[in-house]
Amino acid sequence: MALCLLVFAIPSALMAASGDITFQFPESDSARGMIAERWLFAPVETVAPLKSAIVTDMYGDSFEVSAAKTGNLVSVTVKPAYTDSVAGAWRLDRDAESGEPVSITVTPVNDPSIILTIRPGSGAKTLIDLSLYGLKVRNGVPFGMAFRSVLTAPLSSVAALTAKTVPWELLFPETLRYGNVAAGVSTIRARLPQLVYLDDGAFDDAGKPVLISTGAPQDPKAVLEAAKDGRDLSKVRGGVNCSGFAKWIVDGIVKPTAGSRTFIRALERQTSSPETGFTERYRDPNDVFFGLDWIRNLAAAVVSLELGHTVYPEDAGADVTDEPFSGATGYETDVGYKVSELMPLLYWLAAREPGHWYLGALSEELGERGNAKNPLLRYYNHVAAFFPWFDETGRFRLAVFESASETPVSAFLENNADDWIFLVRLDMPPPIRFDP
Repeated sequence: MALCLLVFAIPSALMAASGDITFQFPESDSARGMIAERWLFAPVETVAPLKSAIVTDMYGDSFEVSAAKTGNLVSVTVKPAYTDSVAGAWRLDRDAESGEPVSITVTPVNDPSIILTIRPGSGAKTLIDLSLYGLKVRNGVPFGMAFRSVLTAPLSSVAALTAKTVPWELLFPETLRYGNVAAGVSTIRARLPQLVYLDDGAFDDAGKPVLISTGAPQDPKAVLEAAKDGRDLSKVRGGVNCSGFAKWIVDGIVKPTAGSRTFIRALERQTSSPETGFTERYRDPNDVFFGLDWIRNLAAAVVSLELGHTVYPEDAGADVTDEPFSGATGYETDVGYKVSELMPLLYWLAAREPGHWYLGALSEELGERGNAKNPLLRYYNHVAAFFPWFDETGRFRLAVFESASETPVSAFLENNADDWIFLVRLDMPPPIRFDP
């Protein structure tokens, strides 16, 4: 059965040897102290009409201060002036009727999808959340500072009080540890003109373009027809579908060290199957687990290469089963994660596992429950490869390749919004040992 492939792609803070955190943006606590009585503590009906202003603190740093009323909230925003970066943006939301504080929202890095939310707790306690791309990696962590004091405190003080309870290290990964992944993405992009999309297409262990289902050589006319898009036809090596593309990437890791590529039939070896909604008798005639088996066997091939002996998927330790988020659907055995939770998961994995990339098998349920002729089955009908890394500025990047072409991350997430995806992790070798 044919399949398809995908690939996706911060430090704004530094941790000193003492464990203290110093953010790479000017802290606005001094400026907030200067405007507090008029903007932060005054009755909300006097705050909402205030016009935006530029405030320069005692250190010479300038901040833009503005107020707005949206729905039942009155907000005051303080952010570094004269910059396009969102790092350091600070916002207080108050109830428009009572004037009571609701929360403080801080963007600690130059990424609007990384958010700290600070909320009033009980007594002298305040609560903090850390959200990555819409999911909370920490929710309601208490720390010993009254909320009113937080209004004029530096973020570094909050970080110091929560150093052991909030994973601040997620915000400032060691960027030098991602060079292999970034280089791998560049290599894949440069060599895409060598490939065309061809249903059932792949390269065999000898590097010859064949059909996955039969092993027969690809029809040169079909390959050339698929390549009629203005590219240099002399550079085209053959056609791949999504699963063939995944194999092509992994072969680029295996061949430089092992001397040969992976065997197609070995990649079809049966692995474990989901227990819910399946009957084993449908495995072969419906080919429902093709994608799941394929990526697990590819990951096991890379692990075998690293260890110097054959390792099967059940012993490879490559399956991703982490559940780092509060309130998320999380991991489902042999099914994986909702695609809607993929972006925050890949950020978390990239920050925690430098140097890895990931293959994914997408699945969806098709058929009808109780219908013997058209049973409800989950089909793993698409394969994806994700390359997350942090660039030299510390910004999170995610490259997505699909069936011999690159797909924008937003398009991939939208196109597969209702699907699930099972992930396996693979090491990315240095450029000298990656030759797809």
